[in-house]
Amino acid sequence: MPRSRVRQSGPTPASALIPSIAPDDRRPAVKRSSLVLLLPIVLAAGCASSPEPATRTIVQAEERAAPPAWAVTDLTVGELLAKGGRQLTGPQLKSLFERAVMEGADGSTTWREMSFPDGKVTGQTRMSANLTIDYQGTWWIDEQGRRCWINDRYAGHTPSCMYYYLLDGRYYASDGGPTSRGATLEPRRITR
Repeated sequence: MPRSRVRQSGPTPASALIPSIAPDDRRPAVKRSSLVLLLPIVLAAGCASSPEPATRTIVQAEERAAPPAWAVTDLTVGELLAKGGRQLTGPQLKSLFERAVMEGADGSTTWREMSFPDGKVTGQTRMSANLTIDYQGTWWIDEQGRRCWINDRYAGHTPSCMYYYLLDGRYYASDGGPTSRGATLEPRRITR
């Protein structure tokens, strides 16, 4: 269903309030899950900081773009295992992720990141045609055989850890391990 959005005109565009990261700046910009909370604050700050009153116009939003076809699945962990898929082990994940590029999607938001052997990860989240957020963090394989990562800018946050599965040459991630048969899967593209 289409949503309405506010378009503003004035001297301080919201994009000017989102910091850009120079190639030599190694700090993460924003954790993907935090962007949803931060974007309204940044937009509100842009409206409030303008010396002139901003003109607001309500416009009909375009339909949200569909996720890429490769990122859509209705498989569960149990169904994947029943079809002959398997969970990747910790050593397999370590070998797979070092110097690999991983892509994922959440609805129309897509992201792409590279994991380095020294435990660093850099990436970009594309929220729309005009909004891309750079981030950096740290990744590792935990004792349960999950690939974990945390955005370095958010010290104290709980890391995001997921199990990885393989079926017919395609990779999937899930919060649920092999005993969580009803857990949903998220497709991932992993390349070197």
